[in-house]
Amino acid sequence: MSHNDVNDQAHPNSILDQLEPPPDRKNKQRLAKLRTAWKESWHKGGFLHRRWEEVFQARHAGWHEIATWIKAAARFGGLSIILMVVDAAIDIVSTTLKGLSAASATGAGDGSGCGAR
Repeated sequence: MSHNDVNDQAHPNSILDQLEPPPDRKNKQRLAKLRTAWKESWHKGGFLHRRWEEVFQARHAGWHEIATWIKAAARFGGLSIILMVVDAAIDIVSTTLKGLSAASATGAGDGSGCGAR
């Protein structure tokens, strides 16, 4: 790095000076542990494997046989969609009513316009 002559602060010469140093050994060990845990959770009997099997079986099961977390996710998703539709409907009605009230406040439609004779 070069130094600025005005206030003696370090400034990078190029983009290569701005790059972070490579991760140290501790980060590599942590990533290796994460990779191992990820692979183990997908093995038969692992946490993610069991969740995937529950999702796969939900296609053939009735509502009462589906895992509780799947039902909760479906209810949450459905409720979210309903709330978005209601919010959009409220916005549409509000905008329409504001437009109608603005039109009546300007005197349009009371017979006093240019076309009234």
